[in-house]
Amino acid sequence: MAPNTGGGVSKGEGEEERQIGRLTGFFLLHHRLVMKQASSVVLQPSQRLAGVRKEWHTRKQGGKDVAYVVSDRLGEYALISQKLALLTQWINEQADCKGSRISTTALYEGADRGSETRDGEYVKGRWKVRTVDLDQASEEFERARRASAHGTIVAAEPSCYVVCA
Repeated sequence: MAPNTGGGVSKGEGEEERQIGRLTGFFLLHHRLVMKQASSVVLQPSQRLAGVRKEWHTRKQGGKDVAYVVSDRLGEYALISQKLALLTQWINEQADCKGSRISTTALYEGADRGSETRDGEYVKGRWKVRTVDLDQASEEFERARRASAHGTIVAAEPSCYVVCA
């Protein structure tokens, strides 16, 4: 590491990355920003979700641990996750065109939305998001799954979901 001369910032290891980050408007706290990849588990018709434990690093809402149960208006998918960002990532991977993509903000704002809004209760006219207590998450997911062709768990830690045959 070179000594600091002239009051400027010393050019240590990774300094170039931080400078580029400042120029583009992003601040790199460490050397890289990493998004956790979602892993999905598609349940077979003979399987069911028996229980859900809290995933590491999930936020509480109103002092309660929650999960998000997402229903597809087309009847293809019923999804459950504890992180909206992972749900967004999974839905966007399934999107057939750019107009079908959604944002995490849209899912968050659409959670528990009633039919009195302009778009109704569906986000992008397709996805209905419900916030449920973690204790009742498996029952709510199974209820949504009955009306869908595929039941899918979208999780950072699939070990937090108990599946029974």
